[in-house]
Amino acid sequence: MRQAIESVKAAGLPAMFAFVYDVFYQGLTHFDAAFTAALGENYRLVPNFAVYYIEASDQGKGFAPHRDAEYRNALDEHGMPTVMTVWITVTEASPLNSCLYIVPKHRDPQYASSVQDLSVTADAFAWEDVRALPTPPGVMSCWTQYLFHWGSRASRRAQEPRVTYAVYLQSAQVDPVEEGTVAVPSALGFAQRLSMICRSLRHNNFATFASWERSDELLAFLEKHTL
Repeated sequence: MRQAIESVKAAGLPAMFAFVYDVFYQGLTHFDAAFTAALGENYRLVPNFAVYYIEASDQGKGFAPHRDAEYRNALDEHGMPTVMTVWITVTEASPLNSCLYIVPKHRDPQYASSVQDLSVTADAFAWEDVRALPTPPGVMSCWTQYLFHWGSRASRRAQEPRVTYAVYLQSAQVDPVEEGTVAVPSALGFAQRLSMICRSLRHNNFATFASWERSDELLAFLEKHTL
C-alpha cells in the first residue's frame, strides 16, 4: 500500500489516486468480521474516502480538530453506527509521526447534541480527557460520525511518514447516504474507481482546488470523470 501511494505521489498526483489499486479494496475484507458485527451483513462502501501521507517533518500534520459530521442521526436505536469511519494504518502512527487524538464520547458533553446538529463543535471538554491513539501498521480503527478527533503534528525526529487511509462504511439497513455506494468486496472497473476518486477529491478538497492556478481545468477533469 505504501509503495502504491508513494508511486502516485511521485507521479505528481494526489495520494487519493492510489485507490485505483486493488489492494485498498482487498484490505477492507481483512476486517470483515468486525465490520459485520458493527454494521450487519451486506454493509456498503460509501464513495467518500481519503489517503493521508504525513511527512516526517515539523511541518507534517494531520487534520485539525473536528467531527466527521456529514450525516445526521447516523446511529441506530442501540446507539450503534449506521455510518462508520474506518481508518487503517499503512505505517505506524505515533506521537512522533502524527497519530490520532480523540475525546471519548463519555467525556464529550456535546456529543449527544452533535448527533442531531452537525454544526455542534467541541469546546466544553477537559483537556486531560484527551486520549492519544498510537497505532501499529495494519490496524483498523473505527468511530461514529460524531467523535471529536484530530491528527497531531509530526516531528523531524520521526523515523518515517505516517501513511493511512480512511473510508466510510454504511449499514445496508438504511438508505444510502451517498449515490453510488458499493458492496464489499466488489469487482470495480477502472472507470468506476476513477469516478469514486474524483468524487472524493471534489467533496473533500473543492475549496482548496478552487484556489489553485488552472483550477478550472482540474475541476473540469473531476466533473468529467465523476459518474
